Amino acid sequence: MEDDSIILNILIRRSTFMDIFYNTVRDKTQISSFFVGNLYSREKIRYLLFHTKNDTVIRNYILDMYREQKTGDSFSDRIICNILTLFFVELTRRHGNNVSIPESRRDRTHRASTEERINKVN
Repeated sequence: MEDDSIILNILIRRSTFMDIFYNTVRDKTQISSFFVGNLYSREKIRYLLFHTKNDTVIRNYILDMYREQKTGDSFSDRIICNILTLFFVELTRRHGNNVSIPESRRDRTHRASTEERINKVN
């Protein structure tokens, strides 16, 4: 990440997720694996990092959700859910091959113990 990076934390209720992502989780993408893993796995992936550069399509979806949140009328929640669905589908389509997934704690622990054993041998 760079100093001018923008990091977003999008919080989604489990019930909302199940409503809007039913079809999305059937796909074998990194986003669907991230969500399904975090719903049903003990070891959570804390985040996905998409390198979108200056993708105005992705930026506009985020801005549209923000504006709709500020509108706050009786249609806003449903509109935000639909924009969010489009956002994740487009994010996967446009940047699904350019995503970073952090190592799990188990992977880091295993790597650290392996490196420690190698260092002892040397």
